[in-house]
Amino acid sequence: HDGWGVVIHQAAAAGLPIITTDAVGASRDLVIDGKSGFIVKSGDCDALYEAMHCLSADFELRRRMGAVAYSLSEKLSNHSIALRWKQIIEELALKKQK
Repeated sequence: HDGWGVVIHQAAAAGLPIITTDAVGASRDLVIDGKSGFIVKSGDCDALYEAMHCLSADFELRRRMGAVAYSLSEKLSNHSIALRWKQIIEELALKKQK
């Protein structure tokens, strides 16, 4: 089990398709199974093999999944998070003024 798995975010930010297990917390936020990579059941060696084989055999699939992974990683960039905090603070300030 890995509660976040920073390497998942790093790979997605580099535009790489992701293969991860369901035991990695970051997979819930950064991997759409079949779109930005594959999520396999932890301990399922056959599923891991299939995911690796599928990506290694198909350049276009790797490119497409990598592009989706990159766009998902952008939602968690420092800039995006800072903008969201700014929005929350502004909304709270407006509520306090009322």
